[in-house]
Amino acid sequence: MKEAKKVEQFKTQTERLAEVQDIKDRLCEWGVTEQFDSVRQLYRVMDQYVETGETAQGILPFLECPPQPQGRNIVYLFPKRRGNKCTCDLIVRDGAQYFGNTFCDP
Repeated sequence: MKEAKKVEQFKTQTERLAEVQDIKDRLCEWGVTEQFDSVRQLYRVMDQYVETGETAQGILPFLECPPQPQGRNIVYLFPKRRGNKCTCDLIVRDGAQYFGNTFCDP
């Protein structure tokens, strides 16, 4: 009987760490650092994702981001499956994207 090649479908901890580090680097380039409470919370989510490998997604209000009357949100998705890239966006709450792309390379 022919054995099928078993392809690992989930990201390894090393792969997750590399993707998260890319996002953290991009955030720092934009000046979005851990000095903000929302970003510290995002970093905790990213660290937990790297550690556990469980998919994480959500929206964090970014209240500290200056002056935007409607406010901004950090929207993130950290999938566990290979082939799906981690993303993190900063958007204006009315739905218009603020930075124009994700904090990680597409």
